[in-house]
Amino acid sequence: MKKKYTQLIIAVLLGMSILVSVHADVVTDGTIGNTGALSLQGPVYKIKAEYGKQAGANLFHSFQRFNINTNETATFSGPASVQNIISRVTGGEASRIDGTLRSEISGADVYLLNPAGLMFGANARLDLSGSFYMSTADYLHMENNERFYTESFENDILSVATPAAFGFLDNDAGMISIEGKGELSSDIWEENEESWRDWRNNNPDFSPGLAVPEGEMISVIGGDIEIKGTFFVPESGITDATVGSNLNAPGGRVTLAGVRSAGEVKLTETGSDVSAEKLGDITMSRGAKITVNSSGDDDNGSGAGSVFIRGGMFVLDKFSQIESSPNHENGQEIAIRADNVFLQNRGRIDGNTDGTGNGTNITIEASETVKISNSEIKNGSFWEEADAGEGGTLSIKAKDITITESSGLGGQSYGAGKGGDINIEGSESVHISDNATVSTSALQYSTDRAGNISICAPSLTIETRAKIESSSEGVGTSGNIAIHAGDMQLNSSGEISVRARETGNGGNVTISGHDPAKDDDFADSVILTGQGSVIRADTTGSGNAGTVSITAKNLSLKDNASVITSASDTGNAGNITLRIGNIDLSGGASVVSKSEYPDADIYTVDDIEALDEVADLAQDGDMAIVQDAGEGIPGSFIWFWEWIPVKEQVASVANLTERDDLADSAEAGEVVRVEDLGSGEPAIFVSDGWGEWVRLKNVYTVSDITKREAVVALPGDVVQTVSENGTVNRLTYTGEKWISGYKNLYTVANITGRDSLSAQTGDVAKVEDAGDGIAKSFIYDGEKWIKFYMTGNAGTITLNADDTVALEDDASFSTASTGGVHAGMINLDAGTLKLSDEAFISSTSEAIGDAGMIHIGSEGTVTLEDDTALTTATSGYGKAGNITLEAVRFELSNRASVLSASKSAGKGGDAGTISIHALDAVYMKDNSSVSTSTQGEGNAGNISMDVARIELGNGASVSSSSNAAENGGTAGLINISAKDAVRLSDGSSLTTEAVNTASPDETDDKMNGKMTIQAGDLLYLSDSEITTSVKSGQGDGGDIEIGNPQFVILNHGKIKANAYEGQGGSIHIVSDQFIQSSASIVSASSQLGIDGSVEIDAPDEDVSGGLTILPANFLDAARWMKTPCTARTGEKVSRFVLTGPDALSSVFDDLQPSPPMWPDMWLDNSNKEE
Repeated sequence: MKKKYTQLIIAVLLGMSILVSVHADVVTDGTIGNTGALSLQGPVYKIKAEYGKQAGANLFHSFQRFNINTNETATFSGPASVQNIISRVTGGEASRIDGTLRSEISGADVYLLNPAGLMFGANARLDLSGSFYMSTADYLHMENNERFYTESFENDILSVATPAAFGFLDNDAGMISIEGKGELSSDIWEENEESWRDWRNNNPDFSPGLAVPEGEMISVIGGDIEIKGTFFVPESGITDATVGSNLNAPGGRVTLAGVRSAGEVKLTETGSDVSAEKLGDITMSRGAKITVNSSGDDDNGSGAGSVFIRGGMFVLDKFSQIESSPNHENGQEIAIRADNVFLQNRGRIDGNTDGTGNGTNITIEASETVKISNSEIKNGSFWEEADAGEGGTLSIKAKDITITESSGLGGQSYGAGKGGDINIEGSESVHISDNATVSTSALQYSTDRAGNISICAPSLTIETRAKIESSSEGVGTSGNIAIHAGDMQLNSSGEISVRARETGNGGNVTISGHDPAKDDDFADSVILTGQGSVIRADTTGSGNAGTVSITAKNLSLKDNASVITSASDTGNAGNITLRIGNIDLSGGASVVSKSEYPDADIYTVDDIEALDEVADLAQDGDMAIVQDAGEGIPGSFIWFWEWIPVKEQVASVANLTERDDLADSAEAGEVVRVEDLGSGEPAIFVSDGWGEWVRLKNVYTVSDITKREAVVALPGDVVQTVSENGTVNRLTYTGEKWISGYKNLYTVANITGRDSLSAQTGDVAKVEDAGDGIAKSFIYDGEKWIKFYMTGNAGTITLNADDTVALEDDASFSTASTGGVHAGMINLDAGTLKLSDEAFISSTSEAIGDAGMIHIGSEGTVTLEDDTALTTATSGYGKAGNITLEAVRFELSNRASVLSASKSAGKGGDAGTISIHALDAVYMKDNSSVSTSTQGEGNAGNISMDVARIELGNGASVSSSSNAAENGGTAGLINISAKDAVRLSDGSSLTTEAVNTASPDETDDKMNGKMTIQAGDLLYLSDSEITTSVKSGQGDGGDIEIGNPQFVILNHGKIKANAYEGQGGSIHIVSDQFIQSSASIVSASSQLGIDGSVEIDAPDEDVSGGLTILPANFLDAARWMKTPCTARTGEKVSRFVLTGPDALSSVFDDLQPSPPMWPDMWLDNSNKEE
């Protein structure tokens, strides 16, 4: 067989630009029909039916050569009964077509077969009423199993059957190329054209391409296939820069198949069945474009057709596009199947719907690799009306999948249509990197959800600012993200996020093993590394954030990586659930759920020019007060990409729909108050003058209140002022005035409970159910209750770890509420838990919010060391959460702490309680502590410890304290129950303390720092103390009860229950044996008040009867032991010799055995005096 590639290369070198008719270019070969070989005359080649032969509905032609040069036309004609015009080229020369291929037979399909190759130039076009099939196949397989060969035979069989497949006899299939005009420059359009887009729209025939009528097909079946287009690169870098389409089958079908070995290509309704083992490469480059969009207008157009591509390697390169974008009827499918698929250099596949029809489904499958770099695949729903269609599904399957270099996959939902889902499946790996995004979103006017995202692979890597995200920006819901991976890594600011920005709810993030069919499938490892590497679910609107759930054998967060759920508006943050084998957090890594006031500021500048100085600091919604905005008149501005002057007049509309009706006519700076956002809440918006609205925040941070008073506000808005020392004061707007701070805080079940309060101006009521189960907060303005702005609740963090949980190097688990009603709880169950190097677990609150509870359960040991902490705290009016610890053993060292605190001076909330349950022991040393405290009128929480034994050494402490300078809350109770022993040594302590508590009649006598200690065997104090004291004020000293240990031993120990003005506490000790050194103290005194009482119930025994009196004459030791060498060095030198434990003498110069030790000794020197 002739070398077809050699011929094609020669033809390419001649160039399409020098195509001239030096000889006849349409020549029949005489093998079909009765006219013999004919050389037809151009430039209009009339190819009549009698030049070929009709068999049934098929009209066959055979050409020696078939070329159509620029400005030439080849026209087929024949009877109306013809349905298929089937032409072959037998001369061994590739066909070059740069003119028009026409058929006058209505509805007839045209088949053009040339095994030597087909070349279509930039001016080639079709004028057909049917479909067009081009191929370099060796034969056409008919439905009755007959073949029409492209090589002529003496007895050719001309079948009456319909063509069914294209056949190839060997691996030498000819190439097919389709050319465009390449890159264009701006000098091609006239001066009156404003842009390249205008020029393109006004010159639709500049690069016509090959097009068929509505609903028809274009098939390209050959060896390698190369398509090059026409494109323009604008200075702004706009992606949509193609001009015309190389292949255009509106509402129909385009099929590309490349073959490199013997086999057949059968066209089907769902693409093509290819039996060849080796496939040819298909390349679209330099602005090449395939489109199957309907040719109807935007209002009445139909759907979009299908594109099927099957090859060995498929490349979509340099501005090239495949487009199937329906409007008011459904799209169909874009299906690409190859060994390797590459989208690169701003290639684009578009399946968006812009109407009521559903979008086109996009499928990419590769047996080896899919790589998408600096390219886009879109499957959104762009129709903004209530009848909008849904986005199509995007599915990518391959062994290895790479998405990189700012590529973008996914689409948006603009109206009532659901956004398209995304499914990515790599049988070996998926790698997303370098600012690439896989995203879906429900935009501002969307009422349905964004598409879901599912990624499944044994190995998944997301790195270098790449993102997988789904968001809701209106009332619609963001999609869910499901990751099924064996090993997953987020590095260098890789991100997975679901976000709710307005009234719609956020979706959920689920991460598990790579078998999605299993409900309890564990990923082998999930690793997050580096600042900005994050798994996030948040809300910045009234919609609730989604949840984060991770199921993995190993979870590792390093170097400031994080898992976060958050709320910065009235919506609630989502929960975090971790089902883990082992978890390791280090280097500032964190797992966080928080509710916080939005970060919004009001700046003050002197004049307009000075606005530029704060522009780099501003975020959307930030305000600026300009002292001289012109002619000495001050003005206010809001930031939304730029500073927009805010007008004084405020229009009012009922809802967002009415607001949006004003968008096109509103001038920049016009202010609109929306009475109901859809959640029943009002809001204020400012127009940017371009149809967009920016919302004023409900909370701003300012240096003084006068700056906030200059900007329009809603009743319930909050302003935060920050003093130079960092103290935050919050003021609430009633609609008439700003109220500073809060007077009394009440928590009630419902509105009825709120209305029954005897309220004063500034009182706050937290209503747990203000309607529909939603908690809200109200402030009393002296006449009525005003609902004021609070963010939603933080979520709960739940961790179930079968083995080890390790937090180190400032890593943390935390929940926080700085603007919400409740911070979330933390529930942690683990085999063992270890915190080291300033790691912490905390739940905190500010304003009126309550901190959450912390519960830790372990089947082994809980270890805290090196400045680590378990903390619940309130810095406002809310309560700190309780801490419950359950384990076999607790070990605290090197300033580690367990703390529940009320940090607010004045009217602060109560601290929480601390409960510790240990089957074995609690060991504390080196200034470690367990404590509750209050700095104001709030009460410190109780501490209870139920353990087998407890040992404190080297400055360790268990304490509850009230530290207010005046009118402080009470210290909490400490209750210790130890089955075996309680031992304190080396400056350690059990303490309740009050600096200045309220008078006794205002104090709950159950919360006055009382201490109860129950020990089965021993209470031992060595250089340590147990105290319940009040340092000033009228509060009484706390009582101390020590119950029934076998021994109470004080060796330089102190037990004190002292007071200042109030009565000293009561000390009651019950023990079988009470032993104290001369330097020990038991005291219950009052400096200005009545002393307390000390009662010790212990047997008063004379132990002298059990002593043996030593004889007055001592034995001569020299008679009973051998004198060591060192003893012989001096005469009559006194010696005192201790024999070793095995009754042998010890050499003075030798190492000495240690003294006896307690069997369960853990603390250094804890028993040195016994």
